[in-house]
Amino acid sequence: DKNYDCRTLKVDKEQWRRVNGKAMTNAVEQWWDLKAQYNDCILLFKTGKFYEIYQQDADIGVKVLGLIYMKGHVAHCGFPEVSYGVFANRLCCAGYKVARIEQTETPEMLKLRKKKDKSAKVV
Repeated sequence: DKNYDCRTLKVDKEQWRRVNGKAMTNAVEQWWDLKAQYNDCILLFKTGKFYEIYQQDADIGVKVLGLIYMKGHVAHCGFPEVSYGVFANRLCCAGYKVARIEQTETPEMLKLRKKKDKSAKVV
């Protein structure tokens, strides 16, 4: 395929449903949508005051950064936001690309969005 980009990843959401017995949560879907576009990067996903690392990226975080897996059914680890510089530098020095995904919605923006759209979900 002439449009193939080896830096990307195809995520089959129906296959996910069959394997896991349920659909992806909004946050998981958002993570996989980003991972599909930036498969060649370690995604550091900002959640509150922490950076979360999921799936195959979490395996690298445990191995390279010495992090510990969090409980749950998927590989998952993380670190406080104040440690971003140190950990991002370690990953880059180990030869990895790092993509930082920041939250852009403030608590006030969330309240306004929820007021306008009662079905709005936090991701």
